[in-house]
Amino acid sequence: MSNCSGYPLSLIAQHTLAHTLGYNPEDLEFRKFDRIYGKLQGVCETFKGTMRLTVRRRAGTLVMEYRDKLVEDMTSLTPVKVEEDYALFTVYTLTGKIPVEFRIKGDKVEMLYERYKLLKVQRA
Repeated sequence: MSNCSGYPLSLIAQHTLAHTLGYNPEDLEFRKFDRIYGKLQGVCETFKGTMRLTVRRRAGTLVMEYRDKLVEDMTSLTPVKVEEDYALFTVYTLTGKIPVEFRIKGDKVEMLYERYKLLKVQRA
């Protein structure tokens, strides 16, 4: 199994060991994060599209990207609590930290960031 790609070998070993011992590999923590991160990544916008953010996977975590005519910014999302229907992350800034919440209802994802409420409108 060492010729697998996409995950570190330690996670592939956990998956293989869980399967060999009769456990469901989908219950492993990294598989849960992988599944939920897949739901969260995409393009999110505010009402009438006045603000647009993109959430993408980067190196095993999520990043939030913002672009407009003058600014281009990418910020890492640090997980605090990740569940099937709710995820809380923290964004660290020069002045402190800002919570970023995601509410997952089936295929719909709602994001709360600063004073903005954004809805996922497309996959990244």
